[in-house]
Amino acid sequence: LNDSLRISAIEQVEFLRRLADGKLPFSEGAQETVRRITIVEAAPGWILHAKTGWATHGAADGKADLGWVVGWLERDGRRWFYALNIDMPDPADAAKRLPLARRLLADIGAFGQRP
Repeated sequence: LNDSLRISAIEQVEFLRRLADGKLPFSEGAQETVRRITIVEAAPGWILHAKTGWATHGAADGKADLGWVVGWLERDGRRWFYALNIDMPDPADAAKRLPLARRLLADIGAFGQRP
């Protein structure tokens, strides 16, 4: 990562933990609203939260754009937090962020049985 990013993946996960626990310095109502609008998928027994981002470098410098997805999965009273960064040499790569995070969560058993 380069200096243009102001928060590390570890700091993102810590922020999400505090959000999920309602421990941020904002009203509980505001935090609940954010928790609700970050739900991207839900099924019986689990809820997946996510927020994506994209940083462009511009074609002149020859660097790929940087994409990320951060969030957490809730299942059976447990939470799995994640922060994933990917190089995106093609704008179509943006669509890969959430499926990749979802697959990684499934690979570590966070969904229980494969959804």
